[in-house]
Amino acid sequence: MTLAEIVYDNLGGGPLWLVVDPKGFLPARFLVPVEGVIASDGRLVVGHLADTVRQAPQPDLEEGLDSRSEEKRLYEYFDVPLTEPREVRVLKTEEASPGLEQSW
Repeated sequence: MTLAEIVYDNLGGGPLWLVVDPKGFLPARFLVPVEGVIASDGRLVVGHLADTVRQAPQPDLEEGLDSRSEEKRLYEYFDVPLTEPREVRVLKTEEASPGLEQSW
Protein backbone atom coordinates (compact mmCIF):
# COMPACT_ATOMS: atom_id res chain seq x y z
CA MET A 1 0.00 0.00 0.00
CA THR A 2 1.11 3.55 -0.70
CA LEU A 3 0.43 6.68 1.32
CA ALA A 4 -1.82 8.86 -0.86
CA GLU A 5 -2.99 11.67 1.45
CA ILE A 6 -2.98 12.77 5.06
CA VAL A 7 -6.14 13.90 6.83
CA TYR A 8 -5.15 16.41 9.48
CA ASP A 9 -6.63 18.69 12.12
CA ASN A 10 -6.44 22.22 10.73
CA LEU A 11 -6.88 23.67 14.25
CA GLY A 12 -4.27 21.54 16.03
CA GLY A 13 -2.11 20.82 12.99
CA GLY A 14 -1.60 17.15 13.69
CA PRO A 15 -2.35 14.20 11.41
CA LEU A 16 -5.51 12.20 12.19
CA TRP A 17 -5.88 9.70 9.35
CA LEU A 18 -3.75 8.31 6.55
CA VAL A 19 -5.32 7.68 3.16
CA VAL A 20 -3.67 4.61 1.66
CA ASP A 21 -3.85 3.34 -1.90
CA PRO A 22 -3.72 -0.47 -2.15
CA LYS A 23 -2.04 -0.34 -5.61
CA GLY A 24 -3.21 -3.32 -7.59
CA PHE A 25 -5.66 -4.76 -5.08
CA LEU A 26 -8.75 -2.62 -5.57
CA PRO A 27 -9.57 0.69 -7.27
CA ALA A 28 -10.23 2.32 -3.90
CA ARG A 29 -8.45 4.22 -1.15
CA PHE A 30 -8.77 3.45 2.52
CA LEU A 31 -8.58 5.54 5.69
CA VAL A 32 -6.34 4.34 8.50
CA PRO A 33 -6.18 6.11 11.89
CA VAL A 34 -2.78 7.60 12.70
CA GLU A 35 -3.14 6.34 16.26
CA GLY A 36 -1.18 3.10 16.47
CA VAL A 37 0.89 3.67 13.30
CA ILE A 38 4.58 2.90 13.73
CA ALA A 39 7.44 3.97 11.46
CA SER A 40 9.81 1.05 10.86
CA ASP A 41 12.62 0.74 8.29
CA GLY A 42 11.25 3.61 6.19
CA ARG A 43 7.74 2.15 6.15
CA LEU A 44 4.56 2.85 8.07
CA VAL A 45 3.07 -0.12 9.90
CA VAL A 46 -0.60 0.21 10.86
CA GLY A 47 -2.11 -1.41 13.93
CA HIS A 48 -5.09 -2.94 12.10
CA LEU A 49 -5.60 -6.04 9.99
CA ALA A 50 -5.98 -5.52 6.24
CA ASP A 51 -9.56 -6.86 6.32
CA THR A 52 -10.46 -4.36 9.05
CA VAL A 53 -9.10 -1.51 6.94
CA ARG A 54 -10.83 -2.73 3.76
CA GLN A 55 -14.21 -3.03 5.54
CA ALA A 56 -14.04 0.40 7.21
CA PRO A 57 -16.54 3.15 6.34
CA GLN A 58 -15.28 5.02 3.28
CA PRO A 59 -16.35 8.66 3.35
CA ASP A 60 -15.97 10.79 0.25
CA LEU A 61 -12.95 12.99 0.93
CA GLU A 62 -12.48 16.23 -0.93
CA GLU A 63 -11.13 18.89 1.40
CA GLY A 64 -12.07 17.01 4.59
CA LEU A 65 -14.82 14.93 6.12
CA ASP A 66 -18.30 16.13 5.21
CA SER A 67 -19.86 15.79 8.64
CA ARG A 68 -19.13 15.24 12.30
CA SER A 69 -21.28 12.07 12.21
CA GLU A 70 -19.14 10.66 9.39
CA GLU A 71 -16.02 11.34 11.44
CA LYS A 72 -17.59 9.83 14.55
CA ARG A 73 -18.50 6.66 12.64
CA LEU A 74 -14.86 6.20 11.60
CA TYR A 75 -13.57 6.70 15.13
CA GLU A 76 -16.09 4.22 16.51
CA TYR A 77 -15.27 1.63 13.84
CA PHE A 78 -11.55 1.73 14.64
CA ASP A 79 -12.23 2.09 18.40
CA VAL A 80 -10.29 5.36 18.58
CA PRO A 81 -11.48 8.01 21.08
CA LEU A 82 -12.92 11.22 19.64
CA THR A 83 -12.87 13.82 22.38
CA GLU A 84 -12.42 17.29 20.95
CA PRO A 85 -13.79 19.31 18.04
CA ARG A 86 -11.58 19.30 15.00
CA GLU A 87 -11.39 21.07 11.68
CA VAL A 88 -10.47 18.21 9.39
CA ARG A 89 -8.64 18.87 6.11
CA VAL A 90 -6.96 16.65 3.51
CA LEU A 91 -3.30 17.14 2.61
CA LYS A 92 -2.49 15.84 -0.88
CA THR A 93 0.92 14.23 -1.28
CA GLU A 94 2.15 17.04 -3.55
CA GLU A 95 1.20 19.81 -1.08
CA ALA A 96 3.37 21.34 1.64
CA SER A 97 2.57 20.46 5.23
CA PRO A 98 0.41 23.04 7.05
CA GLY A 99 2.44 25.60 8.92
CA LEU A 100 5.51 25.11 6.74
CA GLU A 101 4.59 27.68 4.12
CA GLN A 102 7.10 30.45 3.68
CA SER A 103 6.11 34.09 3.57
CA TRP A 104 8.37 36.28 1.44
